[in-house]
Amino acid sequence: MVCGKNTAYSENYTLNLYLFLQILLHKIFHDILVCNSAREAALSYLAAVLRTNEKRAQIQVDERSLAGDGFMLNVLSIMQFLAVKVRVSLKYMFAVP
Repeated sequence: MVCGKNTAYSENYTLNLYLFLQILLHKIFHDILVCNSAREAALSYLAAVLRTNEKRAQIQVDERSLAGDGFMLNVLSIMQFLAVKVRVSLKYMFAVP
């Protein structure tokens, strides 16, 4: 097997595995949110994760006090998959509170 083909196969396999895991994480989290008894705890957990890592927006931050990049990418991926079904009307986007 040529080295270039092996590398391309490996990269494709890794990408497919990553996408599969993202979808699996979304399904797991979605099932947790569908359950009425676990919904509040799951949303509280998400809020705590986001609140704890809001310092990521700062220019200088102690990386040891925050979650890792991979963890945050997975959390944001889950949130993005969950937001796919949300429909936002234009009248709400430009509404003045």
